[in-house]
Amino acid sequence: MPARGTRPVLARELATGAILGALIWLAVRSLGLHSALHLSPANGIVPAALLGALVGATRYRVLLWLTGTALVALFAVVAFTPIIVRPVQALIRSDPMPSPPLTIDAIVVLGGGVTTDGLLPPDATDRMLSGLRLARATGTTTFVITRARNSRDPRITSDADQKSLIQLTSTGLRVFSVSDVLSTRDEAIGVRDLAAKEGWARIAVVTSPAHTRRACGTFEKVGLRVTCVPAESRRVPVRSLTTPGDRVAAFELWIYEIAGTIKHRVRGWLP
Repeated sequence: MPARGTRPVLARELATGAILGALIWLAVRSLGLHSALHLSPANGIVPAALLGALVGATRYRVLLWLTGTALVALFAVVAFTPIIVRPVQALIRSDPMPSPPLTIDAIVVLGGGVTTDGLLPPDATDRMLSGLRLARATGTTTFVITRARNSRDPRITSDADQKSLIQLTSTGLRVFSVSDVLSTRDEAIGVRDLAAKEGWARIAVVTSPAHTRRACGTFEKVGLRVTCVPAESRRVPVRSLTTPGDRVAAFELWIYEIAGTIKHRVRGWLP
């Protein structure tokens, strides 16, 4: 049992460690590092504070200060310098449309989740609108969507909102759906099987700009001929990135895609 005089010191160390742990988690969230690790953004602060308190009560408490300092420095560099601009833009793949007699047989719009209200989140909406714009511009009448399920309630799918956008903006499209995909790899396999059945020779893949290089590589790895089309991004202006907030948001996209690319390469899912 600690001596009476050491109790205030221990309490202070526990409290300081808990505060530092919580602040470190907030910095991790601000930089989007949690998304690369597939950690929930809302549920991490309490475990981080508890872990910080435990570490703070040991001789390793200096690690909390070092980690916090490193994250603050990283945030400052990302937000207030253009260092992230080129790495993010290097993720964007934009292929020219094939010239006649080559044609696009189908436009494939990759899913991007669904909210608990059954609506598409911003990135997924951008993908749908860009895909529909491409269909109108190219005269392509075959349109493929991929179904997403809500992570909290699997009964909620993206079907209704995707189809409502199609009905609002376009007519005369033949719409196919690839069901219950959990990853870009699942989408690629589902579309490959559909393309073999329908006899499609080349498809256009529409997805968020930072996701294009990994996504189109994944589709090509399963044997599809792909024209890669980055969607317009209303949430993060990836082509300019002139403000600190935009650069931090772009860093989150970058770190998520780098983690995803490493995973795909390790599993042999990329060319």
